[in-house]
Amino acid sequence: MIFLPVICYVYLLPYLHKNERILDVTFADKYQKPDERQGLKRFDTTFLSDPRLKRKYRIIELTGYLDIPKLDTFQLLVHNMIKTEDTINGVHLIFGEHAKYGTFVQSINILKEESSHAYAPYENHLWTLYMPIDKERLDRINRRKIEQDSLNQAELLERSIDKETFSDKLNAASKVWPVFIGILILSAVSVYKTKRY
Repeated sequence: MIFLPVICYVYLLPYLHKNERILDVTFADKYQKPDERQGLKRFDTTFLSDPRLKRKYRIIELTGYLDIPKLDTFQLLVHNMIKTEDTINGVHLIFGEHAKYGTFVQSINILKEESSHAYAPYENHLWTLYMPIDKERLDRINRRKIEQDSLNQAELLERSIDKETFSDKLNAASKVWPVFIGILILSAVSVYKTKRY
């Protein structure tokens, strides 16, 4: 009974330092009348209506049934569009009522894998197209990202479990305080019961 807090702490230790990852996607707000908007901006349609960005969109509807082959087709179309630097065609995904959220995430992952920099999610639609980009600017952005990732890795190495300070350990232990309180209560009850008999 005395070693139970130590066992709990050792058991919970891997979960206290778990890294979580997110995928940052920005959605436009649905259009509302000016008196209802309360400072919100209207969906910017210039991305799709600018004469330089007009495209013939190939429409792919995702219904929640047999979506994997459609996503494979989507990936092939995006790959070919970027490889050939196609400024005439684009791809428009429509997510049906029964489409799963996972298919949306897969479609965003496909765009990231294929290095598609121009896409617009809005409600249950996702448009993607090829836009010529400044290669030097992209190289600068990628270099900055690599530098930032290396700095983040160095910081993670510095804060590894072996180099934890006492305050870090105390902070981690404070997250499991209900366990310690429960053990103290059980210990007090068992001591009381043993003295009673």
